[in-house]
Amino acid sequence: MILRRREYLCRMWMESSKLQRITPLLLLDFQNITRKFWTTYLDSKNMTQRNIDDFHGSYENFQDPAFAAIFARTMRLHVVRPDGLVLLLSHKPLLGYMNGLLGSPEVIAPFTHWQEMIHGLNFAYLKVITTERIDLWQCYCVSPPDNHNMLLDLSLDEEGLFASFTKNCRWAIRSGKRKGVIVREAESEKDLRAFYQIVLVTSDCGRNFDLWPINLIGELLRSKYAKLFVAVWEGRLVGGTFYLLSRHYMHGFFCGIEPAARQLAAGNLLYYEGALWGMAHGFKYLDFGQQGLRENPGIAKFKMSFNPILKPEYVYCVPGSRIKCRLIDFKKFIKSRQGRR
Repeated sequence: MILRRREYLCRMWMESSKLQRITPLLLLDFQNITRKFWTTYLDSKNMTQRNIDDFHGSYENFQDPAFAAIFARTMRLHVVRPDGLVLLLSHKPLLGYMNGLLGSPEVIAPFTHWQEMIHGLNFAYLKVITTERIDLWQCYCVSPPDNHNMLLDLSLDEEGLFASFTKNCRWAIRSGKRKGVIVREAESEKDLRAFYQIVLVTSDCGRNFDLWPINLIGELLRSKYAKLFVAVWEGRLVGGTFYLLSRHYMHGFFCGIEPAARQLAAGNLLYYEGALWGMAHGFKYLDFGQQGLRENPGIAKFKMSFNPILKPEYVYCVPGSRIKCRLIDFKKFIKSRQGRR
């Protein structure tokens, strides 16, 4: 009897250990199957692409000198304006300009002109975000091939806008309302801090996507350049969406929902109420932000449920001074070695 009991326990242990070895492989296969499924879904989806001439990408605010001044002051960057073009560059003593950002330069001039404007600036790496495809810089392109801005047309009336969404999206919006989710504008510093804590979790402290510091977001909210909408359920803030406001566009930069509150469909309701606010204030489009459609299938599926218009956007990492580039690369190498330890 004792021997049979031992044999039974040994067999159970072997099966459980085998299951533990197989489980990661099964999960990996499931993730691959899911990714392939959504890749096929996105390929078969009739994704509308429209030529919107006056849309210059989600970073067009960075060509506004007043906005750039706020951003540079908070992030401790230098504003450089060669011939009216606005660049944000970090500066180091003795070394001069290092890495920098050039957002939506097509607002000022086409590539053939603004390329000459940045020529001669002694930087290390310059991150250029633009809606222009630059064949000359394809070797510097760091964005996914299917990187797009997703735009919601706000020229429709409220009924037409709601009808343009998919059936699942409309159901989610109604469901959020039935469950008592309320979307409103942020009213205090407390709202901002609660939202930021949620976004910290969503972004994994900035590892999943670039997250600006809370003091910068606060500065922009106190200016005319930003708006924060929050979702409240049973008196508790459960999510929010942060927008940058440009001439006729609302650019969604950060969105976060509490993991425990995702069944409330607060995300759908947040974007819908934000779109209604934009319509009431004369904005043409709501921009969900740029992303690779296959990079994160779950988020892509969520945004595609609003049936947005797609506009390609490209990110280039352009090298400048060879010596400075080598210094930056060496610094990254040292950090990576320290991280492994």
